[in-house]
Amino acid sequence: MTSTTAPGRDRREVEEVVAVIDPVQLCRIGSLLFLVIQPYKQKQQEKEEEEEEAKEESKSDTAPEPKRRNSLPPTPYRLTQGDRVAELDLEAANEFERTFFEAAEEDLMKHLAMLGLALGRGDSSSTIVLYSKGVVMTREQVHNVLLDVDLLLQQPGVFDFQRILERVVAACAAELSERCGSFAGASDLGAQLRQVKLVPNKVSGEEYMVKYETSFCTNMSAREISYPNPYTLTDAHMEVLSRRYGEETRGSFMRCFFLHCFSVPCHEMLHCVQHVLGQEDKDLLSWSAEHDASFASLSLLWAISERDDMRDLFVPGFREEIMVETLRWSARVLVHWDDVAMREYKKWRDSFGMQAPCKSICDDSMTIGQFKGVLAIERMCSDQAELQAQLEFLFRDRLGDVYQYADRKPPKMTNKFIIAGGGS
Repeated sequence: MTSTTAPGRDRREVEEVVAVIDPVQLCRIGSLLFLVIQPYKQKQQEKEEEEEEAKEESKSDTAPEPKRRNSLPPTPYRLTQGDRVAELDLEAANEFERTFFEAAEEDLMKHLAMLGLALGRGDSSSTIVLYSKGVVMTREQVHNVLLDVDLLLQQPGVFDFQRILERVVAACAAELSERCGSFAGASDLGAQLRQVKLVPNKVSGEEYMVKYETSFCTNMSAREISYPNPYTLTDAHMEVLSRRYGEETRGSFMRCFFLHCFSVPCHEMLHCVQHVLGQEDKDLLSWSAEHDASFASLSLLWAISERDDMRDLFVPGFREEIMVETLRWSARVLVHWDDVAMREYKKWRDSFGMQAPCKSICDDSMTIGQFKGVLAIERMCSDQAELQAQLEFLFRDRLGDVYQYADRKPPKMTNKFIIAGGGS
């Protein structure tokens, strides 16, 4: 992962912009710019990958090795036809991309103006273009502005991760207490969830600890959720995170990580509920527990975004932006899965966590994380009643050994993005 070198801004200008534009607004500008150039970027990546595979096949008479599925290495790219106008076609966008833009358009226009830019319509009302000094921008120009935004986001101290995570965890505690407080074993659920503290991971200096120090982890016995703070990590840690997130620059990683700081704590707080209720998963890797925490995590995120005390964070379009990023990451993950990974994921998903994946998957920590992320977006519900049904399915009258409830009937859900396809 490299630091961004963006054209046209010195350090003083960077500091001035960071001082007046809130990080949430900077992130959504970056998300919009990425959506604009993404189609041109993807085409170039696909072309380069095809060329590289052809070269490898020509060197050997044997079948090429399958792609590694346990990382998302950043792929350098050149924009296709960079001198042509950059356009975002809302008709071709998915639901979250459209609603993100529509809800955030007013804020985007206001804050783009601080960067000397403006939004406009292209040849049709569904096409979005950007202007600089009254002239419509090319793909290369939009890309350069995205590098500028990345440069802003990679500056030390832009994000207060501790404060954000504490707010999200507190909102999850309140939401889960209200929804699950009447369940068997949950009489003191609210009190226990309110005790959960956020603790940044400490850097031990031991190489074998790096993969753990770059992860979120719940220790409910200590009432703690530990998390990686990018500002305190070493280059070795950032290299692991780079493979996990697949971002090309430090700034784009910070934007991606910031958005994940709203979704990952929801997963961890569901683990906390499992602990309070005394649920037991005797599998070595807790595949049922991990399924269940992923199953309702993004539905929980959607619910807390509607709480009155969270509206200052979840400005219009922000929750959709988080979903856009989650979908983008999941789509990149699926490209790198082989047939075994896809088959084992569906087995685990369709058994609702009752059937663990095969050993080769269990030995692959990166793919384990990917399974959880893809499941979260596939089971995301925006309807409050559907979230309640999910929580009833996971927690009501489900105490002790979770595998004794293998025949439980799943709730009806309106899942909008079954990106890994139907049943295995």
